[in-house]
Amino acid sequence: GLKRKALREGHEDVLFELDGEVLELSTSNIVFKTKTGAFVTPAGPHFLKGISLNLFKTYIKSLDASWEERTILVGDLVDFSAAYAFNCVRLVQNIKSIAINNQNIIYEKGDELTLSNFLNFLKDNK
Repeated sequence: GLKRKALREGHEDVLFELDGEVLELSTSNIVFKTKTGAFVTPAGPHFLKGISLNLFKTYIKSLDASWEERTILVGDLVDFSAAYAFNCVRLVQNIKSIAINNQNIIYEKGDELTLSNFLNFLKDNK
């Protein structure tokens, strides 16, 4: 399938899009961080919101940080400063880059403080 092809080409995952709208990764939800510090995830009926994503949303809202679910177009990907993958196996992982439409979008390393605090939040709120 698509993921095997991506792995053979040196990529770690596949980002699905439909008519230019970003959906999700092959086994994970995706969250982007804006250059102003807000967190954004794709909205829409095309995919399942995972448990890890919902826990991260709860954590971000507990910080009074901005959380948005909205349509994200492929062209918007260059406007974000960081990207994260969420699933129940890896929980959260920084996304270093996204190769799409003959371009490679490089993201800053995600905010380790935010991610480690998220893991502590999960431990404290079992």
